[in-house]
Amino acid sequence: QTGAFKCWYCNITRPAEIGADYVVSDDLALDVLILADGQPRILDEPEFTALALSPKEGQMAWAAVKELQRLYQENQYPFNQKACP
Repeated sequence: QTGAFKCWYCNITRPAEIGADYVVSDDLALDVLILADGQPRILDEPEFTALALSPKEGQMAWAAVKELQRLYQENQYPFNQKACP
């Protein structure tokens, strides 16, 4: 392990349910991967398309992808850090 930055990997999920001793989330298949080369990649679109989501849920998932891309392009948190604090 070199400690070198490898990537950001962002799962698109429904809002998590958080309890005193648990966290439950529902993965919506879409992922945003940003490698050290800086090029964002959208992963698992076919799996996402195959899900039985309402139009609103689909729109919200894509809005989350676009928000992650915006945050990255504008060098905003968490994408302005190459390591965990």
